[in-house]
Amino acid sequence: MIERTKLYIDGQWLTPQGRDRIEVVSPADGQRLGRIPAATADDAGQAVAAARRAFEPWSRTSVAERAEFLARIHAGLAARSEEIA
Repeated sequence: MIERTKLYIDGQWLTPQGRDRIEVVSPADGQRLGRIPAATADDAGQAVAAARRAFEPWSRTSVAERAEFLARIHAGLAARSEEIA
């Protein structure tokens, strides 16, 4: 079982402000897969603020650069396809 204790916000792993956890269950067989932190409204606000800050520089990124980022994401997901499935 995988247990995560941090939230990934603004390029870093942060300790959530609350203590609640969410059980992650496989929809295929009901097996418990792990637990993740439940974000608070303040955690979500931090994530939204980070996304807003990232929007302007991302919008100036060229199509070629965006394509390269997406290709790298695809490669990473493909390498972990068994784990993700």
